[in-house]
Amino acid sequence: MAQRKRPTTQAAISLTHPNAAGIDIGSAAHFVAVPPDRDDQPVREFASFTADLHSLADWLDACGVDTVAMESTGVYWIPLYGLLESRGFTVLLVNARHVKNASGRKSDVLDCQWLQQLMSFGLLHGAFRPADQVCVLRCLSRQRTMLLRSQGRFVQHMQKALTQMNIQLANVISDVAGETGQKILRAIVAGERDGLALARLKNSRVRASEDEIAKSLQGSWRAEHLFALKQALDAFDFCGTQLAECDAQIQGQLQALHVREDEPAKGKKRGRARNAPKFDLRTQLFQMCGVDLTRIDGIITMNDYIASEVVKELDDLGYTGSAADINPQITISGIVGNITGKKDLSRDAVPDPIKSPENDNANDSSSSDDDADEDTSASDKDRDSQWPLVTGYGAYVSNIPSIVNGKQWMTGMEDRQTIATDIAQACAKLNKDEARIDWNRPAVELERLIRAFNPWPICHSTLSGEALKVLAATVADATGAPGQIIAASKDGLIVGCGEGALCLTRLQLPGGKALNFSDFFNSRREKFAVGITLGQTENAQ
Repeated sequence: MAQRKRPTTQAAISLTHPNAAGIDIGSAAHFVAVPPDRDDQPVREFASFTADLHSLADWLDACGVDTVAMESTGVYWIPLYGLLESRGFTVLLVNARHVKNASGRKSDVLDCQWLQQLMSFGLLHGAFRPADQVCVLRCLSRQRTMLLRSQGRFVQHMQKALTQMNIQLANVISDVAGETGQKILRAIVAGERDGLALARLKNSRVRASEDEIAKSLQGSWRAEHLFALKQALDAFDFCGTQLAECDAQIQGQLQALHVREDEPAKGKKRGRARNAPKFDLRTQLFQMCGVDLTRIDGIITMNDYIASEVVKELDDLGYTGSAADINPQITISGIVGNITGKKDLSRDAVPDPIKSPENDNANDSSSSDDDADEDTSASDKDRDSQWPLVTGYGAYVSNIPSIVNGKQWMTGMEDRQTIATDIAQACAKLNKDEARIDWNRPAVELERLIRAFNPWPICHSTLSGEALKVLAATVADATGAPGQIIAASKDGLIVGCGEGALCLTRLQLPGGKALNFSDFFNSRREKFAVGITLGQTENAQ
């Protein structure tokens, strides 16, 4: 019997952009490709002069092109991108990696033809290009960054000139570009050579004494190095002037992008960084974006012990759900009470960050703590109850997309003092007495406790009067008297609890190493005879 051939299916690739063109960007010339049926010469070269760029756009228009794909080559693409966009073309700045990863490219095919073919079949996607006003702001910000770098280089030139004269000022003050350093350098350039006179210019906050500073200012004072110091100082000042002009331009551009005129909530006053803009950047960004970018909600995280305590309290209260409404006014008891319905902390839909409590105003009487007690509808409460509780490192990773798009909202611990106190009190319990196993407790609780207290302080009990450390255990399907050994096998030691039983899988005896119970069962099984009760002293037995 002839074997039947397996049918092969191959997805057909259809034209999604039949009027697409591809442009290979160069510094002196651009190569442009249009669909082969649009012109007798579908690939042409255009110089990068402005007149030639207009000719390029006219040719594309004559060929019926409406979509153009190009790679970002240096900054050479920017003039052409702007011109084509102003002429009504859809311009896509494509990722060069996407072009290279597409198989089938031949070495003898021009780049522009390959771009045109890939774009025609919808195999390329344009990179994000912000609005023109934002592009202006981005350009100004980059210019400011460049000026700061230049200013930093001139500070290094100052330090070099000082070192060449063996002026060790940088060893007694933290920054020669600071207030004290600048006063001393300008006095040196003006002709002052007296170390004590220069030292008296120091700010009161400088820890070094006047004698130390005067000693560091004893040097050779060579003319060529003083000249270099003056030039570096002049260049530093020039960069400062340019920075001020750049800041004025940035401020004006931010004001043009305002979407609201109010101000963000007042927070803790902070010192202004030396290189920060001279205007109130936080307010400007708030008025541009509509939210306070310096106060974005974080994600609550708990260490394993705190998480285990929360889970334990929830279990004790009979809570079986998996989602929680977390109020920014976080305490462990508050979380539990809110989840179980014993404390009303319901609120509106996902709030803007500006509407959430201020991190630095947790103890400020002006911050409202009563908003959480306002009445809300049943639908609001149902919606709020779907916000997740994140307990443990890494648990939030899969939730980040939902946080970004607003479907979920998780907050950091704003009430820092209260949280710090709660955690400190909880951690204070981490001692050997707290880690002693009470076999009257349910097996589920003890299993969590054993996990939480490993690697320290490690849960422990006694076996025939000897200390017994329990490093790992699982809940077993058995019943017996609390602390009594019910069964023993290579799988573990079954011990009764107040509710259920535990299977102890890893133990440590005095003077020995931590071992799996299978090792103890093979060599010392008589020590773990059925009927022995853990947690009792020899006298009690």
